[in-house]
Amino acid sequence: MTTTPSVTDATDIAIGVLTAGVGSSMPTVTKVVQEGLRTHLSGLTAAIIHLDPTMPDEQAGQVEPIADGIRLVHARPTGTLSTGTALNGWSESVRTVLGLSRTFHTRAVVMLNADIASMTPDWVRGLAHPVLKDGCAFVLPIYERGRYEGTLTQLFVTPLVRALFGHQFWHPMADEFGCSGETAEFLLGQDIWTTDLARQGLEFWLPIGVAGGALPVVQSVLGPRILAPAGPQPPLGSTVGRPRPHDRRVPPGRPRSPADLGANTVPGKPR
Repeated sequence: MTTTPSVTDATDIAIGVLTAGVGSSMPTVTKVVQEGLRTHLSGLTAAIIHLDPTMPDEQAGQVEPIADGIRLVHARPTGTLSTGTALNGWSESVRTVLGLSRTFHTRAVVMLNADIASMTPDWVRGLAHPVLKDGCAFVLPIYERGRYEGTLTQLFVTPLVRALFGHQFWHPMADEFGCSGETAEFLLGQDIWTTDLARQGLEFWLPIGVAGGALPVVQSVLGPRILAPAGPQPPLGSTVGRPRPHDRRVPPGRPRSPADLGANTVPGKPR
């Protein structure tokens, strides 16, 4: 059973964070998000939505005030999709966060990954500011990558998306994203949530679905995306597989820092 949290007041922004059981990094992510809200979005109300499929019944549905205007909301994913993989858990969590954003009457929604070790408070600004301040519908991230990171995506997925749909997305996957409340309603109204596409390709479909609905998509430079290690790395992997600092780069032709962008965004331009 999934308990729906009760938040009576309208909330400016909902920030969803998925964890997976014992030893989660939720306290660290909560601090990062709080700092991002305090520094970049001061004065706005926020709900940090903590989702975990293993969450006990007594915790699910609880709402904790953790700072002035900021609440920590505990929820379990909806469970509409078949469970058993982290990817399914992420897809279910996205739908749950979008649904709760409707309940909370939010103006903006941000989805984050608790396993990102390189997340900073600037990520909150990068994903939420274009929605709240510039009226954008959907925000895709641009990551600084090592020379050999994301090779298959850059060589195959990005050109395929451009060829099929006519949009230049430098990172065409919504692993993290921001969107408006109106876009959340649009996404919830699509008939994909019980399909294989939602189970195994939602991160690809989200920007395509939004762009296909004639809603404006922008891209925001966040910095490097480094996952927290799941365990000890073998010596060879930790030595050879770690990109050197000067190898990290943004896609060719794109600004190298948020300062170069002004508003930290570039359009998802039609070809």
